[in-house]
Amino acid sequence: MIVERECCRCGVVKPIAEFYSAAAEPTGFAHACKTCEKARKSTQRKAPEQRRRETKNRNEWGRRNPAKRRAARVRQKYGLTASAFAAMVAAHGGHCACCGGDPHARFGLAVDHDHETGTVRALLCIKCNAGLGFFDDSPERLELAAAYLRRFKLATVAVSL
Repeated sequence: MIVERECCRCGVVKPIAEFYSAAAEPTGFAHACKTCEKARKSTQRKAPEQRRRETKNRNEWGRRNPAKRRAARVRQKYGLTASAFAAMVAAHGGHCACCGGDPHARFGLAVDHDHETGTVRALLCIKCNAGLGFFDDSPERLELAAAYLRRFKLATVAVSL
C-alpha cells in the first residue's frame, strides 16, 4: 500500500492523504497534491461576469442560428449528422413515420430512439414521440390503451343512438 507520493507540481513528497483519489490512475490517487490542485483550479476558474458574458453570447448565437443549434444537439445526442437527418426526413416525405402527420411548426420532427440501446429508429411528430415515451416504448401497453379507447368509443356510439 502506498503511504507517500511525490507531487508532480511542487515536487514535495507528501502523505497519500494529501492527494485526491483518482480511480482512473493505477495508484488510485492523483499526480498532484490537493494544495497544488486547488491552486491550479482557482487560476482556471472564471469570474462570474465572464461566465455570464460567455453564456449570453452562446444563447444569442443559438437564437440567431436555430438550425445549426438543433443540428449540433442532434449530432451530440444521437450521433446523426445533418445529412443523415435530412436523409431521414426525405425518406418519410417530411412527415411523421408513425402517424404520417405534418411536423410541428416550431419543433419539427423528433428523433425517436430506443432508450435501452440508444438506437435511432425514425423521425416522429412531437405527439407520437411523447406518446411512445409515456407508454415506455411498450407495444403491449399501447395495445391495451388502443383497446381501452375502442371500448369507450363503441360505448359512446351506442349511447348516442
